Amino acid sequence: MAALLRHVDLIDLAEVERVNGSMDAVAERMLASIPGADVLDDRVGPFYDTAGLRKWFRMSRQTLDAQAKVGDVLCVMSADGFRLYPSFQFDARGILLPRLRDVLAGLDPERVDPWGDAVWLNARADELGGLTPAQALRTERADEAVRLATLAGAFRLG
Repeated sequence: MAALLRHVDLIDLAEVERVNGSMDAVAERMLASIPGADVLDDRVGPFYDTAGLRKWFRMSRQTLDAQAKVGDVLCVMSADGFRLYPSFQFDARGILLPRLRDVLAGLDPERVDPWGDAVWLNARADELGGLTPAQALRTERADEAVRLATLAGAFRLG
């Protein structure tokens, strides 16, 4: 709570409330993004919503949708129909996960299971020295992660 309070001064709370309808809605969304609040949060991590990413990257929804369609950005749908973007695919500066498109092309070329893709990207792999494929994509082991994705996709598709 202390850390949250230190950052509140940096936020235009009136704008946050205007965009989200109420501060209760904001609090519910914040709590929902806390790791451990949901099983998938533990496996995939917290999420950005479309509005948050658009603001961060200063891009249109159409551009973000196009990036998701080609696999440069991984988008999953919440149970209530909201587009969510797992935060693991962005570093602190907003740089996208390298070679994500290659991984998704091998793992799930038809994009039928984005939640499964997100879980796979965050599962530690012995073949990667205990790294997750997402972690490996930011290292010299990126080629190995892409190869594993292709193998996993071939297994999944039969």
